[in-house]
Amino acid sequence: MMVLYLIVLGWGALLAQMTLPPLDFIPGGNANLLPIVIVFGVLRLQNFFIFIVTVVVGWSMDLLTPDFLGAHVISLSLVAALMLTQAHTTLARKWFFQIFLVLVGSFLYFMLEYLLYSLQLWRWNWPANLWTIFAFNSILNAALVVPLFPLFSLPPSA
Repeated sequence: MMVLYLIVLGWGALLAQMTLPPLDFIPGGNANLLPIVIVFGVLRLQNFFIFIVTVVVGWSMDLLTPDFLGAHVISLSLVAALMLTQAHTTLARKWFFQIFLVLVGSFLYFMLEYLLYSLQLWRWNWPANLWTIFAFNSILNAALVVPLFPLFSLPPSA
C-alpha cells in the first residue's frame, strides 16, 4: 500500500515540478521534488521496495523528457541505494539528519543527471556556475523538507 502511495506522490511531485515556474531569485532555480519523494520513501519503507517506486517514477520522468531515456531511473535508483544505507540508523529519525539526507541526495541526483546527460551528448564541460546551480537547488530542496515531510506523512501508514 505504501509503495502505491509513494508512486502517486511521485507522480504528483512530477506534475508539480512540471507546472511550477522557475524561481528567479535562485540561479537556475527549479523546484525538483523527486529527490525529496525518494528520500521520504526510503525513510518510510526502509527496504528494497523503494526501487519499484524509483523505476516507475523515473521511467515516467524519462518519458516526459525525450533526451534522457533511462537517466532518471538510474539517478533515482542510485540516490535510493545510497539513502538506503543510512535509513536503518537511529539518526534517520531525527529531523536535522533527514534534511541532510535530502541535501546530499539532491546534490547527488543533480550531479548524476547532468553526468548522464553529458554522457549521452559526448560533451564534457563542467562550468563553475553549474556547481552553484547544484548547490542552490539542493539547498532549496532541503528547505522544502520542513513543510513537505509532515504533509507527506498525513495519510495513515498501513
